[in-house]
Amino acid sequence: MKLRYSIESLFDDHDLLSLRPLFEELTVDPYLKAGFRRKSIMRVRIENGSVRKQAHEPLQILSSKNFTAPGGKIIRDYPEIPEHHLNPALCKAILTYADRCKIDPRCEILVQAHRITSIGQQESLPVTEGPHQDGMDYLGILCVSRHNIGGGVSQILADTTSVLFEKTLSPGEFLLVNDEAYFHHATPTYCIDLQRQGYRDILIFSTPTARPSELVEVEAAAAGLQ
Repeated sequence: MKLRYSIESLFDDHDLLSLRPLFEELTVDPYLKAGFRRKSIMRVRIENGSVRKQAHEPLQILSSKNFTAPGGKIIRDYPEIPEHHLNPALCKAILTYADRCKIDPRCEILVQAHRITSIGQQESLPVTEGPHQDGMDYLGILCVSRHNIGGGVSQILADTTSVLFEKTLSPGEFLLVNDEAYFHHATPTYCIDLQRQGYRDILIFSTPTARPSELVEVEAAAAGLQ
């Protein structure tokens, strides 16, 4: 039976502490003018039970059967997560995602690190496009840390308006979602103490990994069959 959606708390303080340095190195996402998101990516593959980093390439924004990303074909060149951050805690998260979602070992897994920041009265948007699907098979969303931040409630929806489940993920909680069957969203974040910056750090895991080169090959093969 295919996974629908689930939430687990699998990561202790030691795991989370070893994941946090990654987020301190993230650079501001140049594709969002508001400047509240920092982001890097990595592609990995599981070989004989071990996680191996794969070659870097920009990210193509995919469209699902039920939701089309605005702007047509979009390719974004994000920095790569350095290999020294592929530590036991990150490998544990990747292997958990692959196990729970029954990911074929031949498939690459995309890892995205996001930090959403808020300053003063500014609200920030963890999900800029609203409730959506990513055109992936499964998504894994691991909350690594929340600091002086409110909001950022994770939601699972039947469509763009019908919320089935919602929860503010605490550090260490891992939300898994069948992206073909459900929409997902996260509500705006805001600072609790307006005198200090707030942030929410998450890791996102998904497959396929949206390599532009692979999608060109698929499109060419499909055109040849017509």
